[in-house]
Amino acid sequence: MILLYILKYNNISNMTTNNPIEWLNTTHPKLNIIAISFTINSNFPEYVQTHIKNCWIKINDSNQGTYKKPTTEQELLQKGMEIATTNPPEETIKYLLTNPHTGHQMSYAESRMMYG
Repeated sequence: MILLYILKYNNISNMTTNNPIEWLNTTHPKLNIIAISFTINSNFPEYVQTHIKNCWIKINDSNQGTYKKPTTEQELLQKGMEIATTNPPEETIKYLLTNPHTGHQMSYAESRMMYG
């Protein structure tokens, strides 16, 4: 019973931190492709919708845009390069120092190990 309470408390506290990756991992752990119209109709938080638009790979324009979660190393590198060439340096650094699987901040060394 205590373990269930701890898990429930952790899920609620994670969702209140405005960490879109944690929110998605908690509420939709198997989600890899999504249409923005679905996120709107399902009342996804705005910060999650923004994260999907900015950090996932747009695969077509249907349903206000359909996006694929970058999962392979090549896709993560490709998205990183896209962010680096289209956004200010602060946004690029934020992307490179955020673990794409957990949403937690990484050290410089961890980022180098992931992206080279």
